[in-house]
Amino acid sequence: MSKQLHIKRLKIAMKELFQSYKLLLYTMPLFILFFFALLYFVPGGIFYNRLFNPAAFPNQEIWIQTILSTRFDERIFILLLPIAYTMISTWRHFEVLNKSERINLTPITYLERTVAITLFCVAGLLLGTLCFILYDHISVWWFKHLYYEQVLRYLEQQGDLYPSIGKSTVFFTIPIWNIGMISIVVLSLMPLYFLSRVFFKKYSVFLFWVLMVGIWTMLFSTFYSLRPQAVNANAFPITLQQGIPVIISTILYIVYWCLAMATFYHKLKEKEI
Repeated sequence: MSKQLHIKRLKIAMKELFQSYKLLLYTMPLFILFFFALLYFVPGGIFYNRLFNPAAFPNQEIWIQTILSTRFDERIFILLLPIAYTMISTWRHFEVLNKSERINLTPITYLERTVAITLFCVAGLLLGTLCFILYDHISVWWFKHLYYEQVLRYLEQQGDLYPSIGKSTVFFTIPIWNIGMISIVVLSLMPLYFLSRVFFKKYSVFLFWVLMVGIWTMLFSTFYSLRPQAVNANAFPITLQQGIPVIISTILYIVYWCLAMATFYHKLKEKEI
């Protein structure tokens, strides 16, 4: 069997994946939208009480104070959902790769199957991230449309002529830096999931989550340390860059990703007849 990547066979492998899991891929936007709605309207939350328990806010002033004091930046963790959704979408595919003799006899090589499943999962993660950004901007626009003017008037009445509203409130989108950091962490989990499916078999789910916690801790610490740190020197703010240089951390990340995917490919290739 040819060991080179053949574009036509790669397209066939991609089509096979898409046809098998297109329904799950199509429903990912609804999946993420559901969790956005759940976050904002969870029972006991401020918007849930606003709709179903208006007595919790006897006057407009209390309502505005509650909006300004409630954090909603935890919605960034919705970005972790695409990796879980991708696991669900491709679970059956890995079962077939591991057990089916028919797979071994098809003209599509394991190199092409590796590239196909990688592209499919990256596309799923990208779709999830784009949906998050879209829903985040729409929700911020909607809350600004409903309450922003009221908040500004309230702050002006309190004597705050130059109001400063917290970035963690519903009136601000999640910063691109934070989205990028979480997206990189999520993308780094994909090779670990692949490896867990071909190495661990029975306990793949448990071991995958153990690996995920470890890699999450490592990468979060690394990328968090790269955030610019502002210090005050003689009343002039200075921005310092801490941690591992960006170029080095990027190279290390690419090397890790390539090694993990190469290991996955060669583990699959052992099944080749």
